[in-house]
Parts: sequence; C-alpha cells; structure tokens
Amino acid sequence: MGTYWVPATLLLLFAFGRTHSEEHCKYTDSDQIVRRVTVHGSVIVPCPNFRAQAMTFKLFKGSTVIASKSTENAQKMTEEKISLRMNMENKTCFVLNNVTMDQTGLYTCEADKTYPPPMVKVVEKPQAIVIVDGEVCFK
Repeated sequence: MGTYWVPATLLLLFAFGRTHSEEHCKYTDSDQIVRRVTVHGSVIVPCPNFRAQAMTFKLFKGSTVIASKSTENAQKMTEEKISLRMNMENKTCFVLNNVTMDQTGLYTCEADKTYPPPMVKVVEKPQAIVIVDGEVCFK
C-alpha cells in the first residue's frame, strides 16, 4: 500500500484551512492545525502548554529538527527567521518569519523541562501544517 493518502489529505487541508499570521502566540487549544500564510509573512507553530523555570523547545519540519531554543534566550521581538515567543498567558510558540514557498510542511514542537531537576520530556507535541501561498506568475 502506498502513501497516496498524504497528498490527498494535504490538499483537503489546504482547501479548508484558515489563515493564521498573528505576530504573537495568540491561539487556543481548539485552533485548527492548518496555518495558511502568504510568502514573506509570519506564521505561528504552537508548543506544548507546560511551564517550568527552564525549558528547551525543538521545532521539527517533518522529522528534521530545524530549531532548538531555550526559554532563557527566547526573543520577544526579533528579526530572526525562526523565533521562540512566550505571551502573557504563558503560551509558547515558534514564529516562522519571512516565509518562503519551500517552508510548506508539517511542523511539530517538542519541549523538555530542563530545570529544576529531573529533566522531563513533555508528552504533548502540538503539530501544525503550514501552507505558504504564493503568487503564480504566467509568462
């Protein structure tokens, strides 16, 4: 059996997804997992809702780690391509800034509590399908 269901699922999610381009971690647990954004826009990927003195968050695109940041060096406002943000409601998210077409994909955020001991892996692993919409130019 092939993996023909993956493109079909992504196509359906693309057709019925809603736009999420907030600058901060404004999301609720009931938000859809599809994030649509235009080229050069910003999009959020939620992280586990867990709080400790020190935490490390990893952002995966598919099975590849593309960012790893700790709460000790999280940025409130930054021009980085990928930043980690926390808001007043103690929600944490990664923000993909200035996105390009090749950033369309499935993103997963994982978290580890690093302090105080013992180190604990957080079970929750929020995922988001990011769909980057671009303009099609015909010549």
